[in-house]
Amino acid sequence: DPMVFEYIKKGFLNDVFHFGAKGLSSYCVQMQPESLDEMGICAALYRPGPIENNIHNEFVLAKRGKIEHEAPIGGEKVLSKSKNFLVYQEDIMRLCQELADFDLETTDSVRKCIGKKLLQKIKTFGDKFVEGYVKKFGDKGVTEEYARDLWKQMEEFGKYSFNKSHAIAYSRNGYNCIWLKVHYPIEFWSVTFSYAELKDYPYYINEIQESGEIEIRPVDINKSGINIVSDIKTNSMYWALNSVKQCGEKAQQFIAEEREKNGEFFSLDEFIDRCIIKNSPVNKSVIENLIYSGAFDKL
Repeated sequence: DPMVFEYIKKGFLNDVFHFGAKGLSSYCVQMQPESLDEMGICAALYRPGPIENNIHNEFVLAKRGKIEHEAPIGGEKVLSKSKNFLVYQEDIMRLCQELADFDLETTDSVRKCIGKKLLQKIKTFGDKFVEGYVKKFGDKGVTEEYARDLWKQMEEFGKYSFNKSHAIAYSRNGYNCIWLKVHYPIEFWSVTFSYAELKDYPYYINEIQESGEIEIRPVDINKSGINIVSDIKTNSMYWALNSVKQCGEKAQQFIAEEREKNGEFFSLDEFIDRCIIKNSPVNKSVIENLIYSGAFDKL
């Protein structure tokens, strides 16, 4: 869906699984992914291992055509789908096999060390890799120094890197979230705000205003519920009663039940007559804050 990738490229990723993390969402804007595979690469490169090697920045430059990155000697086939960069744990495994003739058991040991971030144990495979790489590709220009430089890059992936199935699974979940945001924005944001923390509100509101999909309206004494209420007809959302200071759960419930039982309120005075009664949780502070939040503006 082209609109999903438009949202990714613009950074409209708040409250999206995994890709909503602020650092990763900014990286998506830089990288401009255009497929699930590139979303997977995006998720995998924004990890300590690839970042330590500056691969995340170099990949962006290569994608924009500003640099050309050469694959390590003998590793062209292994890295051809990722512009010759190391991206996944599987890349390390395949390079160990292709370049240094590691057997399957040793390769799997390398994988376990990377997956469990056993940095000291990873180093124990270095000499074996260098020796095997020089032996196999020495006649094509691989020196000990060249082999050690490559192994050093591979070692850094032990500081935390993704395997491909993990990255693509994350991408698929992220894609599904964005698809829902694109096609069902009212429903998506209604749920988001119902569970959001106050510190996230400015980011969410900013994205909604930038995307222009829906309108956020103030608290309305006749429209707002305990949680955010959506109006699909007007493509708008009404701020929730639970967002008003001093308006606690009991007061919210009292107002909602009174409105449901006896109909909408038609003036501030009438609201007071109906809600300021014996044992009512709606008090002066609740009413003042409802006024300040705009709940009675339409009355």
